[in-house]
Amino acid sequence: MKNSLVYGHNSKDQVEVKQMLEPILDLQFAEHETADEQPYYFAGQISGERFCIYLNYNDSDNYWNYPEHQQYKILLLINETTRAVPLQKMLAEKIPELVLLEVYEEC
Repeated sequence: MKNSLVYGHNSKDQVEVKQMLEPILDLQFAEHETADEQPYYFAGQISGERFCIYLNYNDSDNYWNYPEHQQYKILLLINETTRAVPLQKMLAEKIPELVLLEVYEEC
């Protein structure tokens, strides 16, 4: 079964979160921009497990990506993972300020 995980972090800096995650996940995040020029960081496979760090608030369009979690400035989205439980345990242990907000089952 594949899951998606959504985490929140109170940092105001995506690079800070990126630098915390890279050694723990053994990944290199690459900087990208959304269509409306919002920065985000991506690592993983286009079709498979992938990680994305982005701002919760989109200031160019004035909306929250996750309005129910406005207290978190930075979001980590992990998509199509088959290792949700081990990732949750590892992130909770290594970066306790990274808060698990939602878990989705994927078909």
